[in-house]
Amino acid sequence: MSMEPVPETQRADDLYGPFALDGEDLLEHLERVSGRVRQLVPDCVGLSFSSVEEGVTFALVATDCDTGLLDGIQYAAGGPCAQALVDDEVVAHHDAEDLGRSWPVFASAAAASAIRSTLSLPVVTEGRRTAGYNLYATSDGAFHGSVEQLAELLGAEHRDAAHDADLAFSSRQAARDAPQALQDSTQLTAAAGLLGHRLGVPTEEAEARLRRAAVRSSSQLEALVERTIQALETG
Repeated sequence: MSMEPVPETQRADDLYGPFALDGEDLLEHLERVSGRVRQLVPDCVGLSFSSVEEGVTFALVATDCDTGLLDGIQYAAGGPCAQALVDDEVVAHHDAEDLGRSWPVFASAAAASAIRSTLSLPVVTEGRRTAGYNLYATSDGAFHGSVEQLAELLGAEHRDAAHDADLAFSSRQAARDAPQALQDSTQLTAAAGLLGHRLGVPTEEAEARLRRAAVRSSSQLEALVERTIQALETG
């Protein structure tokens, strides 16, 4: 049983990729490491990678595993993975009872989805969290004894790992949002480039102006970006 990209991850890569991670194609990297992860943890059925810089999540799941709602529930109602990303540290819970005390909604959803244990590992670059991995398995304690090996394999921090923080596989919902997030980012970059050229300021300054303008005018950034592009292209 192999892991394959969820449709939205494949679509994001087709439309806006290829993305690179340490010089390697990101999707190829995830497919490669997912196989090695399953060698260490045979019950692992899902893996997601969240990029802080891109603001998107890419997910792979086992071909016969349906865990589609777990990620959304975690981010809506709280969960270990979300906490790990916010706190830059590993969140560990070792059984369903332990998980239920901290995140009862997430624990209930996880039980229904057959995800019994998760592992969240932050990726830190030059002292700054730049990404995070979430791993999902169908047995209790599946990742115990393998955290350091998995962290080394993924280039993550094992000291900040979190166990059973995302039993609802909420990162898959985030992966579903990746194409739209990347489209919004592309549009923002285009608008900033056009505005910077018109005003004679660097693109970074133009982007900052657009973000500030959206806040000051109580406008949706996406709508402001679209209108700015229209105005600059026709004006």
